[in-house]
Amino acid sequence: MDCLVAGLQFALAGVVGECYTFKPPRKENDESDSGRTTPEEKPTSKSSEFWSRKVQRDTIETEKSYPYLLVSIGTGVSVIRVDGPGEFERISGSTIGGGTYWGLCRLLTDVESFDTILDLADKGDADKVDMMVGDIYGKDSSALEKLNLPSSVVASSFGKLVSKTEVAAGVEQQDLAKALLMMITNNIAQVAYLNAQLHSTHRIYFVGNFLRHNNISMQRLAYSIDFWSKGEMEALFLEHEGYFGALGAFLREQGVTGGRRRDARRRSQSDVVGGGGGGGGGRKGGGGGGHGLSDNGAISGSGSKLGNVAKTRSGSGPSFDSKRRFSTFK
Repeated sequence: MDCLVAGLQFALAGVVGECYTFKPPRKENDESDSGRTTPEEKPTSKSSEFWSRKVQRDTIETEKSYPYLLVSIGTGVSVIRVDGPGEFERISGSTIGGGTYWGLCRLLTDVESFDTILDLADKGDADKVDMMVGDIYGKDSSALEKLNLPSSVVASSFGKLVSKTEVAAGVEQQDLAKALLMMITNNIAQVAYLNAQLHSTHRIYFVGNFLRHNNISMQRLAYSIDFWSKGEMEALFLEHEGYFGALGAFLREQGVTGGRRRDARRRSQSDVVGGGGGGGGGRKGGGGGGHGLSDNGAISGSGSKLGNVAKTRSGSGPSFDSKRRFSTFK
């Protein structure tokens, strides 16, 4: 966890173009990046997919940047409150994460790799599986106005399968993969939002290899955090979402210090509440290379993107290079 936070803070402070979020398409003649939709403009059932516009969020860490939440999604989920340079505390977590999704997908489909299941989910239709509010009250019911809910909101994940005589009729593997991905992502989003509300943080950074090659979840997280917080909070993502543990381990090996726990007793709590974070790595590594488990219980992913990093800001320390994963200290 020390390495994860250290790597993230280095990237936020020194790598141009690292941070971004998703917003709805910009309205005509609208130059702002708020991108919020009014109730009259709410999109159809695939609301989060409407949030497809990638918006850059270059952030230099200052005292005003803190506190923020770091939500690390790997096999499980860790929620970390970061209060300053090297000051952090694991405040929550969840056992429902990337490992849950991949394990259930292996049970429900015949797909052999995590990237392939995400490609399959991108073609799926969750509405064939999920029970919507409109399925219960009708799409034009007056009850919807009293509930203040659109008919396209999910009432029960996988709920449509309960009343079907032929449970698999008309449902393909891609629909199951999509519905399951949305269910897992919604759960992570709500855990993150409730913790952000509890700890009065407006920025939530989501990292971990669960998000690699996974625009579906990132767009859903961005939409959900904005919707529940009424625009007061923002979900933020990083270009190298699964490599901050490895980067932090490298920085520590080079003698770049920082990243102390606020309370050492949180070690024991981390073992009890929730799963490991994505790409966190231990003091000697983790985060990149191969599908497997790093020593903090996180899914490690293959396929480095570190060679595609943009320029670094001025200052000493290790820098990214287009031909090497890391260049030496300048």
